[in-house]
Amino acid sequence: MASSLMTNPLPPSSFVFSTGAAFGNHYTTKEVLEALIKQQQENDSFDVDFASRVLDKCGFDFHSFALPLDHIFRRFSREEYLKLRREQLVGLAEQACRTAIDRWGGDGRDITHLFWGTMTGALDSPTIDVQLVKKLGLNMDVERTSIEGMGWIPSFES
Repeated sequence: MASSLMTNPLPPSSFVFSTGAAFGNHYTTKEVLEALIKQQQENDSFDVDFASRVLDKCGFDFHSFALPLDHIFRRFSREEYLKLRREQLVGLAEQACRTAIDRWGGDGRDITHLFWGTMTGALDSPTIDVQLVKKLGLNMDVERTSIEGMGWIPSFES
């Protein structure tokens, strides 16, 4: 679906879709698996075959992270995680939104709804959807829906 949206632009009266996963660092499944195995080399209970099957069954050619490959499986302290989330997540979301608006070709003030979703946990105040409305110059009365911290569930069917 995402590739068809990129090759067949939507008419100005349609919805605009974009994703922060289009930005950041992109790694093949093989690269991700190798990084995981390297990080877990001292863990005797790590099951390489299981990890291989899970990553293979995901069906993704590439995986996107806001981190360099050697950091994607390391443990973060809560403080490190929150700092990284605040620094990276809003920027990725803003970049994705600006790209979507540019592809659409319309005026951001004409946007009536903003759906925001992420698999990462931890809520900020103001929430990221509010931050995006301000950063993008959208009308303050835009209808917002925010879904956070639900694993890979935040997807929307049109």
